[in-house]
Amino acid sequence: MDSIAPLKFVFYEAVAITISRDSQQEIDYYWNALSKDGEEGPCGWLKD
Repeated sequence: MDSIAPLKFVFYEAVAITISRDSQQEIDYYWNALSKDGEEGPCGWLKD
């Protein structure tokens, strides 16, 4: 975050989202949608 004022905190690239679905097909749908044009990482993490 850009600011001319000094910040007393640090931003990290982490947000955890849990999506519970009934089938692997539904899980794959959400994974593909969320990782589209992004970067897949280890352990089910992705970066948009």
